[in-house]
Order: sequence, then C-alpha cells, then structure tokens
Amino acid sequence: MKKKITHHARQRLNERVNLTKKRTSIANIAYCKGLTPLQYRGTFFQYLSTKKGKVKVYHDYIYIFSKARKRLITVFPVPQKYLPVDKYKIPPEIINLANKINSLNSVNVKIITKDNLIVEGILIDFFRPQTMQKVRIKKAMEIVKIDIDNIEEIKTKLSV
Repeated sequence: MKKKITHHARQRLNERVNLTKKRTSIANIAYCKGLTPLQYRGTFFQYLSTKKGKVKVYHDYIYIFSKARKRLITVFPVPQKYLPVDKYKIPPEIINLANKINSLNSVNVKIITKDNLIVEGILIDFFRPQTMQKVRIKKAMEIVKIDIDNIEEIKTKLSV
C-alpha cells in the first residue's frame, strides 16, 4: 500500500534527508523495512518510546507515521549519542528466545545455560527484551534469576 506524505514530512525529507524526488518510495521502504522501537533496547528504546505515532528507524533516520492513516508525518536523524544504532539492536536469537519464553509463562520448564547449569521450575516472568535482562524461575520455595544472554536452551518439562 502506497504511503501518503504530509506537507510537513515532504519538507523534512527535503531538508534533513536531502531527498527531493522519490519521497513516497523512501516512505514506503522505511515503513516496510524500518525497525520498530521493540527491536531496540536500552536508552535508545526508551528514547523511541517517547515518540507519538508509529515509529520506524531506517538508515539512521527516525520516521514517524500516523497510526490511523499510516501517513508519514515527519522524519529526523537519529541523535548522535545513539549512533551507531546497531549497538542497541536486539539480536534475532534473543527475540526468538523472548517469544518462546512468553509462550511458556507459568509452565514447568527446564533451562540449560551456556555454562551447562540446569535449572528446573515454573517460569514466572514475561520477558520483554527491551527492559528485562533476566528470566525468573520459581524453584521449590526460591526464585532463581537467569541472565537472558546466558540461556542456551529452554524446554517444557513434558518434552524433556
């Protein structure tokens, strides 16, 4: 679907991205290929979360689209202190792990860490990779916290 561009966005593309032609094309590409705030973590995620509208990051520019009509409202460069943005990007394997953890909330699981520690118990936390760095497991009467980056494998106790 071809994205519409507001007059303001057209001006910002001219002055900030130095783009006078193919503005609709870049708006479409940014909308389809740009990354959302949920694909970043840390202070860059927090910064993007303060923006209103549908936010996309594409080639070191932040594109703001209206939520309802999906029109490009404005575009501006990523602030210098967040460059390069790749250092804030959540690796795909962590996103996949987060999806698996979220699907197993309140389920009896077995987690194997990269240093071969095995922890069994009930998964009690949802995982949001932008803000949370640990998984919490209820094991008997104690709560065990495991660093997300240290998880090698997670299984349900039924599939063990």
